Amino acid sequence: MEMTFICNNTVDMNKADNTKIGESGLLQKINGLKLSELHDKFGGRCFFVLPRGLAGSPDLRDDEGCTVIAHPGDKQETKYKTGNVMGFIGYAGDALTITSPFVSAVDKKKNEDLYLIDERPAQLNGFGADWFLQYLLQRVLGLRLDLVDLSINADVETRIFQLMVLLFPNFLHQAMLKGPFSTYIRHQHNDLAVRGPIDVDRQIISNIGRRDRLAYSSYDPSPDNMMNQLVRHTIEMIPRLYPERGLGRGVLGDLRIRKDIRAIRRATDATYNPYDWVKVVEYNRRNPFKHPYYSEYADLQKLCLAIIDRQSIAAKGHANDMYGILFDGAWLWEEYVGKVLGSQFWHPKNRLKGHAGSGEQMLLRRMDKDRDASKACVGQIFPDFVTADGNFVLDAKFKVTTGISGNDYKQVLTYMFRFGTSRGYYLHPLRNDGKLNDDENELIEYRLLKGVDGHDFTRELFDVDQTQDVTVYKIGLNIPSEDCSYPQFSKQMGKNEDRMRKLIQHPES
Repeated sequence: MEMTFICNNTVDMNKADNTKIGESGLLQKINGLKLSELHDKFGGRCFFVLPRGLAGSPDLRDDEGCTVIAHPGDKQETKYKTGNVMGFIGYAGDALTITSPFVSAVDKKKNEDLYLIDERPAQLNGFGADWFLQYLLQRVLGLRLDLVDLSINADVETRIFQLMVLLFPNFLHQAMLKGPFSTYIRHQHNDLAVRGPIDVDRQIISNIGRRDRLAYSSYDPSPDNMMNQLVRHTIEMIPRLYPERGLGRGVLGDLRIRKDIRAIRRATDATYNPYDWVKVVEYNRRNPFKHPYYSEYADLQKLCLAIIDRQSIAAKGHANDMYGILFDGAWLWEEYVGKVLGSQFWHPKNRLKGHAGSGEQMLLRRMDKDRDASKACVGQIFPDFVTADGNFVLDAKFKVTTGISGNDYKQVLTYMFRFGTSRGYYLHPLRNDGKLNDDENELIEYRLLKGVDGHDFTRELFDVDQTQDVTVYKIGLNIPSEDCSYPQFSKQMGKNEDRMRKLIQHPES
């Protein structure tokens, strides 16, 4: 299998110096495609984009950050760039790993023919483990990463399917929040409690001369159906299909899904047969789930089929099937910041714009007297975090190399004036270039100016009420970049998170 590595959030990759980009059939296949387009074109039975629902969001049609790799301009350009996407893809014998910008350093000379990016020698001095991506997955999704090997040099196909198993508890729990899926099943009865059409043929055969019984049939909702049978077979087969490192048993031992597993087993015990798995898989493959209310079950069905049918889905058996798991780095970072900050902040799900629960806010209200109040508001905005008391707003930016620009500052100032606060924050991951100690975070303070520069006006600091300055703080969370073990990385991240929380509450200290 041809392995290729690229790093997300990178600009100006030199094609001349990295000819394998142009030679890689997989990279050329996905060149310029956004997550939504990639999902539409290759989102077959074994291709997943997280968060679920993100790939179909209309907002992503114009979001360049959700592109895996692309030319910045004309296709004749020799420079490539990557977006916020991280993850793993396999296709037709090729394998692609998209790392975070914080890959730990090992001996680059042993792997220089694999890595395509050489503009960060201090950080990408080879391929150690991508501790930062693993840490985000563990904090945001609660994955048992101790059960798998996600090191850079591990087999990509193995990593993809092990990650799918790790995601099974999340998919199952989200689906089961709406209860076991039920469908209407035809049942035959032979009693006097008639609640359906009389079955004349059965009545003649079975009940001639009897007055105490009537043969009839009814359609009743039942959780014992092909969808739940597929989930049941997946539950029973995971320990056998994925015994490495105790992965299967470890995943099923997740406390979040023990109740869900018991519910699935109760629902399917009457008809479950371990030898019927081929029939159940084929039925579900021919009948993809489309119920709008139970949309989570569509993702669960797809995941179960991929877990059970691992061998035939792999590229060696299906040359035209793309398989893999991709994560939107901006979403992972935003959800991670939400975990770190805790419940004192209100956090709209703004990476799922237009979906239920996304928490969009309106900026302006039209003041026509006859205007319908429900249609009078205009200018959708999606703040990342707002304190419950409205004292300040906070924006999480997954920007490492390009930095926070003028449009970003306009965005947070809009949020500040909309929510009536004079204090705003940016939180972003910081790659330490040696200027800070590992236990230090970066804090930069900005004050809003007033007046017209270069005219007769005096450029001064702007006040909301002439007593309080309008201030924007930019906080860079220091990401450990030394070659260390994962426990050491996690411990240092925990310390830096504590310091970041203190900076938010008391930036002047």
